[in-house]
Amino acid sequence: MTGYGGLWRATMKKKPARTPEDRADRARLEAFHAETMRRLAERMAYHRAKLKEERGPDYVPPTLEEYIMSRRRKPGAA
Repeated sequence: MTGYGGLWRATMKKKPARTPEDRADRARLEAFHAETMRRLAERMAYHRAKLKEERGPDYVPPTLEEYIMSRRRKPGAA
């Protein structure tokens, strides 16, 4: 997933699509992003179940949003 967020943000924040090609590019990017997030959610569900099994019933795994935020680069990091 690393690196795709910048591409997504840079493309989606630009002006609205004006030509059919722009709209097709935007649709492709949206589909790619949706598929990437779906795969990440699947992977997270698997690992959450695995961690809960390993660490016991009291363990509360991070949510998808918490995980994504924890993986982001920190400001000022090299």
